[in-house]
Amino acid sequence: MRDSLVDTNNRKMCNISVDFEDLHFYSRTLGLSHQEKENSAYDKAIDRFIDLFQLMDIKGTFFLIGKDVLKAKDNREAVRRLSENGHEVANHTMTHPFNFSRYSYQKKKDEILETGKMLEDITGKKVSGFRAPCYDIDEEIMDILQEAGYLYDSSVFPCYYKALQQLIYLLLCKGKYRRMG
Repeated sequence: MRDSLVDTNNRKMCNISVDFEDLHFYSRTLGLSHQEKENSAYDKAIDRFIDLFQLMDIKGTFFLIGKDVLKAKDNREAVRRLSENGHEVANHTMTHPFNFSRYSYQKKKDEILETGKMLEDITGKKVSGFRAPCYDIDEEIMDILQEAGYLYDSSVFPCYYKALQQLIYLLLCKGKYRRMG
């Protein structure tokens, strides 16, 4: 095992987070059409993640979109299974809005608080983590998270290639610019 994955007590160390989004979010970003009514991420991936992570003896954090969780009753059961298997369930807003930081304060608050409460109702556990859609975070969002008792935000994505990444998104999005934090 690589040294970077082992702490000083020789225990396995790993940090995996998953932005759990259905394909229609990516398709919309790229100007492609993909049926929003599909439930492919929940139908095909949750149990695979649980099995893979169990096989590797690791836990993950899953940033979930409220609208996707509510799409089908089985989705709520899948979220419950994630939590019961020791994975963290975290907030990724209700509708995954693009340019989230440009929303009104109240809309940002509604997106965050509604999703947090729903996830807590499903898992019976306090939601303590948040990631903004496209890493698009601002001070108002941080204030909302602090007031709501969140322990951390995971929306900062430091990257040496940030300018190149922005250019690629600009080209892929066919001129429709979307903000990334």
